[in-house]
Amino acid sequence: MFKLFALIGVLLVVISCHSCGKDDPLPPTPPEKPIRFSTEQVDLTLENNSTSVTLENFKGTLTQDGQVTGFKVTITGNIIRITAEQYVPGDYTFIFKGNGKSYPLKVRLQKMPEMRLTGVFTSTGEELIRARFTSKKFDQGRVSRFVVSSNQDNPKEQYVLISDIQISGKEISFTLKAHGIQKMSDGARYLPDGEQRGLKGSIISEPSDAKLRIYAKLSNGKGINILIPNSGSGLRKLGSLLNSSTLPFG
Repeated sequence: MFKLFALIGVLLVVISCHSCGKDDPLPPTPPEKPIRFSTEQVDLTLENNSTSVTLENFKGTLTQDGQVTGFKVTITGNIIRITAEQYVPGDYTFIFKGNGKSYPLKVRLQKMPEMRLTGVFTSTGEELIRARFTSKKFDQGRVSRFVVSSNQDNPKEQYVLISDIQISGKEISFTLKAHGIQKMSDGARYLPDGEQRGLKGSIISEPSDAKLRIYAKLSNGKGINILIPNSGSGLRKLGSLLNSSTLPFG
């Protein structure tokens, strides 16, 4: 009996030592998650001119390779915010770099739909005031003030006045003063009475176009389109009334 137990003990030692020479099996390595943008293409408009996109599964420091004119890019970790600051419609490729690799992202700034009528309109092209009469002032060959009214006999009854116009390239700043603009079909007042200073926007038109077209956002965040004739054609001008006290140029 003693010999039997001794033999069993020897066998256990041999088996144990034999197993010591072998590594424990390792679990299979999970496949690497692909690094890719959360969307294949970013589509922007001047109305919705900013959005964020994520470079999924990226860890490290991410930077932009170069710059794209008219756009602002901010990067926080692997989240990229792209903002269209100017009206430069078209398709672009933004390049981002990190960990020795490049990651291209397609960005499209959509072209604004054409508008032909003179006046002031919502972001979707709905007329805010019936432009029956207009008047302009010029400074060094450029429009410095523009008023549109729906009433020739009493322009102050309902009007929009654009003044303090400053243009730099495709960017513009101005003051807007409105009075008597009717409510929209839903009962909301898109353009309230009063003055809004320091509004900023983009020039949509080309220098050779018949009208200067401006797109800007009001203080309440709503977008407006403003079309100003570059000449006297198209609408009857107020002419001799330009400096009259009946006009809201004060």
